[in-house]
Amino acid sequence: MNTRALAAPLLVLVSALGALPWSMESAPVDETAPIEAKAGTYRVDGGHSTAWFGIRHLGVANFYGRFNSIEGEFTYDPDDAEACKVKVGIDPESVDTNSGGRDEHVKGPDFLDVENFPLMGFESTSVAFGEDGMLAVTGKLNLHGKTRDVTIDVEIVGAGDTAFRDYRCGMEARFTVSRGDYGMDAMLDKLGDEIRFTLSLEGIIQE
Repeated sequence: MNTRALAAPLLVLVSALGALPWSMESAPVDETAPIEAKAGTYRVDGGHSTAWFGIRHLGVANFYGRFNSIEGEFTYDPDDAEACKVKVGIDPESVDTNSGGRDEHVKGPDFLDVENFPLMGFESTSVAFGEDGMLAVTGKLNLHGKTRDVTIDVEIVGAGDTAFRDYRCGMEARFTVSRGDYGMDAMLDKLGDEIRFTLSLEGIIQE
């Protein structure tokens, strides 16, 4: 193969691409800019939303699992915090720890006890605007049949028209709860008390 013959046209092509306005030399996106999202009510797309949880295992490593069934809705208005609302339901039966036997243990009476407590979720009672576009969302967290007041920091991740021919908005929250506060005190010496949750919601605006 004559590599010198191939090199010349490639150099011409590279030079031409570099002169185009959409070349790789264009200005970078400002990821710190505030997210502009439409005011409205969004239905949670459970297939593109995630509920992760993490716990310390034997004091030596962080172990993670997830819940595969999420539903709910949220209302967002960038100009009116009082109009903002969040309501999310999670099916504890959908817990997934990458082990069928462990899933059954987690769903049993030592932990989630899904037979007696088939529902878990969160519903806001108030929302306040924070710094850098964050929301401080206060509400009722229901877990293991007990309800506690919590305040969660929520980030608006992005928004816009999508390839699904709809308008979507995404938000994410990370928070920690004491499982002992919710009556799940089995194996505290082996698993620790703190459960760290990451809840990422993708919502479709309802016209």
